[in-house]
Parts: sequence; structure tokens; C-alpha cells
Amino acid sequence: MKTEPKNIEAFQKLVERYETITIEEIKEIREEYPAEILTGFGSRATCSLCLSVNEDCSKCVYGKNKESEINYNCVVGNNSKSYERIEEANTPHKLFNAFRNRAKHLRKTYPQYLK
Repeated sequence: MKTEPKNIEAFQKLVERYETITIEEIKEIREEYPAEILTGFGSRATCSLCLSVNEDCSKCVYGKNKESEINYNCVVGNNSKSYERIEEANTPHKLFNAFRNRAKHLRKTYPQYLK
């Protein structure tokens, strides 16, 4: 029996953030990894979802992956394509589009957790 995720509120806020980030905000970030600065993306140490469940994937909206050496479902399976697009975005416009596409994917894949 799967238990209710403990980071639904953080998930809702993250999806909303992906939908509201502007190109101007992205351009203002002069660091190598603007996605991490803007959303916590790319690191368990900065991810708002990971932090909200103390990096316990079994309590996350994405769940724990039992079929892979990588426990976190946020980067594998049906979530890998939208994750990789953010990771590989090398211009503000590509990152902007990648954020929007990730939000669309999450809304379609996890509607039960979104308002």
C-alpha cells in the first residue's frame, strides 16, 4: 500500500514556480547553473522536494524507484526527458522552455497532487 507523499505542497509550489519563471529572471542569473538557483533543480541538497522530505524518496511525490540503482524517480523513466531538457539547457530561452515543458509534464503525470 502506497502512503500519501509528504511533499505535496512543495510539489505544487515547484510546478507553479516552473510556470512563472521569466526569461528576465533567468538572464539575471550569471552563475553556471541558473536552474539550481531559481528552483533548487539538479541537487538533492538544494531541491525543494528533497529538502521537504529529508531526501527520503519514499515520502516524495515521485516515489522511490525499486527497479533502478537510482532511487529517485524524478530523473528516470517518464520523468527523464523533461529533467534532461532542464539539465542540458544552455541558453535562457531553452531553459525557459524546459521549465514550462517540465511543468506541463508534471501536471499531466501527477494531476492528483496539483490544484
